[in-house]
Amino acid sequence: MSYDWITPDDPTAPERVAGFARIRGRFPAVSVHGGSVLIQPELRELARRLDLTTAPSQAQYDTVIIGGGPAGLAAAVYGASEGLRTLMIEREAPGGQAGTSSRIENYLGFPTGVSGDELAGRALQQAKRFGAEILVTRAVVALDPHTLEVELDGGEVIGARTIILATGVSWRRLSIEGFERLTGRGIYYGAARSEADSLQGLDVYLVGVGNSAGQGAMYFSSYARSVTLIVRGATLEKSMSNYLVEQLRTKENVHVRLRSEVAAVRGDDHLESIDIHDAERDATETCAAGRSTCSSARTRRRRGCRRESDAMRSASS
Repeated sequence: MSYDWITPDDPTAPERVAGFARIRGRFPAVSVHGGSVLIQPELRELARRLDLTTAPSQAQYDTVIIGGGPAGLAAAVYGASEGLRTLMIEREAPGGQAGTSSRIENYLGFPTGVSGDELAGRALQQAKRFGAEILVTRAVVALDPHTLEVELDGGEVIGARTIILATGVSWRRLSIEGFERLTGRGIYYGAARSEADSLQGLDVYLVGVGNSAGQGAMYFSSYARSVTLIVRGATLEKSMSNYLVEQLRTKENVHVRLRSEVAAVRGDDHLESIDIHDAERDATETCAAGRSTCSSARTRRRRGCRRESDAMRSASS
């Protein structure tokens, strides 16, 4: 969907956003076509205002697909193309975790690669063209395997002849104090495409060793001054596709810290510093989010180090 993203401190915001005066510092806010303003809207409310489908049109379907990632979208295309009444239920937006990937190069039919959102967008158009019904911002709360009934949040019950579970995966949330509070304020999950422009010349840390982390590191490396992968394991090869491992080795500004993990995060309104614990050296390094000194703490003794770090930290698992 076409949109403009405007920051609250943009001096042109009052002129560009209809109803800006009514927002009064309450963000996020959405000014929709026609001049109405939604202040801190729920996703479902926003989806309804954008004329997206949030309620099923029928009580019975031939095929109900739970999950809207690549597998769910593929099932919707195949089911609808065979003339089956097909409903796909997605609790957020079609594309799933793959939809946030900056570059996917090992998907059949795209020899030069494709972005996750482009892949999802094409699949969504294809499914709709065949007549599949796509339900967004809805979650399945109960499933009866005997009657093949699906209950949605909100109380609607849908019958089906066949149910396909394509729930995929979700980001693992790091259980570190302050992480949830600072998510969206310097800490992000799967944010390569959405945050890359704001990271010009900065240092980025990515947590994880899956393909999403590798794809994010490759994408960020074209914008950030440096990208550091924080990996708990001893190798990249165990969890990352070989083609990504080889590509990362060609990037001089991409660094890998093996057997390491984020131990703590600090900040009030925005991420200010992170602690990285190195299990190999039994040392913890604290790095500030602005230009400052980083210090390394080792068991029984301390030593200092300096690192220029004017980064926004971005985490993806």
